[in-house]
Amino acid sequence: MKKLFVAAPFKYGMNAEEFNAYFNRLERLAYEAEQEIGEYCEIVSFRSVCSPIDYEGNEAANIRVFISETIRHLCSADCAVFSDDWRTSKECSILHTVAQELGITILEVFG
Repeated sequence: MKKLFVAAPFKYGMNAEEFNAYFNRLERLAYEAEQEIGEYCEIVSFRSVCSPIDYEGNEAANIRVFISETIRHLCSADCAVFSDDWRTSKECSILHTVAQELGITILEVFG
């Protein structure tokens, strides 16, 4: 079974409704990626990676913590899928570059 990493731009300070919509979006991306792969995948735990982090409004600290934790999970994946707007996010851009440099297969799905 392949391990799949799923990423989409993350907005700090989301309320509960926005946070749930964010995870629903990640789940849709995972489903679309599995359809492209043709098999069920183990999803790298984006729920634990993307928990809201509060460092007294210090976005730079949030990004560093988020990236360090997320790269650790990305490194365990066989393939990754990024939302079609990944380029709008500093975090997703970094993760996309890391995936490319490490030779992790990047799937092209839109959702």
